[in-house]
Amino acid sequence: MAWMRRRMRQRRQPGIGLIPWLWKKISGFVVWVWRHPQPVLITLVVSAIAWGMCDFTQRSDAFRVTEVRLPADPPFKLREPLLGRNIWSLDLPSVAADLRDQQPWLKEVRVVRRLPNVIEVQTQIRQPVAQVKLEKWYPVDADGVFLPVPVSDTDLTLPKFFGVRNSKTSAKPGIPSADEALQLALRVMRSVQSSSALASRHLEAVDVSDPMGIRLMLDGETEVRCGAEEELASHLDRLKTALKTVDHEEMSVRYIDVRFQDPVVAPRT
Repeated sequence: MAWMRRRMRQRRQPGIGLIPWLWKKISGFVVWVWRHPQPVLITLVVSAIAWGMCDFTQRSDAFRVTEVRLPADPPFKLREPLLGRNIWSLDLPSVAADLRDQQPWLKEVRVVRRLPNVIEVQTQIRQPVAQVKLEKWYPVDADGVFLPVPVSDTDLTLPKFFGVRNSKTSAKPGIPSADEALQLALRVMRSVQSSSALASRHLEAVDVSDPMGIRLMLDGETEVRCGAEEELASHLDRLKTALKTVDHEEMSVRYIDVRFQDPVVAPRT
């Protein structure tokens, strides 16, 4: 029964109020600072130095931009002057985004500070890896981004993609295309170009009109008939064996069908 009486007395005791609690904490902190002033003084000194350095960099003429380094023959222009402005006050990501948006074939634009007073613009241009027929043949890069300049009729080095839909929404320059046929053609091209069996062969075309029956054109004259993308790795292994036979017998081949366990080689008549 004694423990019940103690518990009743505890319940009747009023709790400490918010203001007394805050006063207790604040007074305790003041006492601690009085007894240990060194950390507080160090913090104040460091803060004052940092504020002074920040104010100096914002006001000093030493950090005013005197030179803007651009790539040779830059395909863009600065919409706002940078010369004479404080180098720390510039919003460099915003400047880089504006320059990149001016030219779709710019994959990356970096604007960097070269202290104390130089701004440098660095660019990475998208490199075409294939071409797709729209109203004309247009190059695309490895990300599936259409470049705005048509391919020259004499450019035979870029593989041609067939079976890609002619859509304005999927072929907007500077934006990666969501067209699955184009992405499939790019994956097939990468698989073929990384195959040791085709290292010495020129991939002229990839036809993905039928995703279940992918067609390749090698060296401008040999058609290779494959199956779906999931079977491509094994089909390229079969192609390696078939090409060894073709080269050994010096055959002129119309097509090689690697969808079968034993590839079918059709000679030219």
